[in-house]
Amino acid sequence: MKICKLLLFFICCISLSAQKKSNISEFDRIISKHNFSASIVGVEIFNLTDSQEVFSKNNKILMRPASNIKILTTAAGLLFLGADYDFETSLFYDGQITDSILIGNVYFKGGFDPSFNLSNLDSLTSLLKISGIKKIKGNIYADISAMDSLYWGNGWMWDDQPSVNDPCLTPLCINRNSVRVNYSPEKTGDKVNVKIVPDTDYFEISNQSVTTNTGKSDLLISRDWLNHSDKIIVKGNLRRNSGSDSVEFNVTDMNGYFLSLAEISLKKNGIVFSGNKDTLTTPIEAGLVGKTAKKFSSIIGRMNKQSDNLYAEMTLRALGLKYYGAPSSAEKGLKMIDSLIFLTGKNPKNYRIADGSGLSHYNLITNELIVSILKYFYYKNPDLYQEFIKSFAVSGTDGTIKNRLRSELLKGKVFAKTGAISAVSTISGIVKTKRGKELAFSIFVNNYVGGAGRARAFQDELLEYLIINY
Repeated sequence: MKICKLLLFFICCISLSAQKKSNISEFDRIISKHNFSASIVGVEIFNLTDSQEVFSKNNKILMRPASNIKILTTAAGLLFLGADYDFETSLFYDGQITDSILIGNVYFKGGFDPSFNLSNLDSLTSLLKISGIKKIKGNIYADISAMDSLYWGNGWMWDDQPSVNDPCLTPLCINRNSVRVNYSPEKTGDKVNVKIVPDTDYFEISNQSVTTNTGKSDLLISRDWLNHSDKIIVKGNLRRNSGSDSVEFNVTDMNGYFLSLAEISLKKNGIVFSGNKDTLTTPIEAGLVGKTAKKFSSIIGRMNKQSDNLYAEMTLRALGLKYYGAPSSAEKGLKMIDSLIFLTGKNPKNYRIADGSGLSHYNLITNELIVSILKYFYYKNPDLYQEFIKSFAVSGTDGTIKNRLRSELLKGKVFAKTGAISAVSTISGIVKTKRGKELAFSIFVNNYVGGAGRARAFQDELLEYLIINY
């Protein structure tokens, strides 16, 4: 009987070994099929359910992760800020109120809330009205003392300007630090109709466009980024039969932009103001009028599903502010990323991390590190793990993989963070398989020429194989 049991055990082992070899061969076949011989492919797949490695290739080689860096930023935020951490924007005033006139100054203090918008600003300024203020005899100030003066990330590409995906950084954000330009044709021969949203006279507009009846539309709208200016330039032709459309840009002077919107908001609330606008640290004696607060748990969804770079960079600097004080910086926040890496059993000196969003081309990490972080949360912090995974894009459903893996069999099975910069395509996260297994994975493709379509097709085929066969 013992001999029979031993034989059965060995047969099972041989069968499992053969199955594993077969799967490894299939992984290699998928990689070879997509012809990345001149590129670098890194893969690590780990079965969390059975605590077993599934496959790895070049998983210890340093590669550029693009927005997969946000996995580290999110993980550090959940561990060291906590899901209930408040991103605050506060309103103060000093001086005294006499006959509904504030003889003093108003201060808007930033606390790295990337989701702060015009509606939030109006809510804050309405508190001045509720306080009985009808006129301000003083100035309004943007308090940006929570952060250093570096408004751009280390290793970001200058020629990505003026994309909204490359935001200028400040602790006092508004409308994702961007502006929208709506445009539509007018009468033939007239200039194209251009409208700034939100409506403000902060932007100078140079409109050299023409509405035409013939020819090809070649309208170009941009911000004068080469001169570090927020001037909007409109030139070229737009056919009369064209529809309305819009473009968005980042804003260079975020403090000037914020204060211009604050002045408009004061007027909306019936508060007269004719003073100066500038930056200044809020005095200790200033009184708090009110504040808005957004939980970190409400921030991470957009950061990962939509891969919002501003949200990631504000999270990084909030980490620095909490643990190292003002002024915060990328360097201070990155110390907390190092602490996260230590917790996973890795040495942060083995990697190079330059920012919180992945825009930097200086970043170098491994698939092994990404999977180690996912494993750490799965085994050591199961509650935070659920919060973590909930923030990822879902295959065929939402975020950056809404249009990937859309079939009924694959939809809703992959929870992932994608990444893309020049010559880099990455995806990492969790796969829930047909057989009920939960797999952590990380797939990087670096150093390819052309679009990312081929890299994504390879990634999707590998993920489909995992869903069906595990």
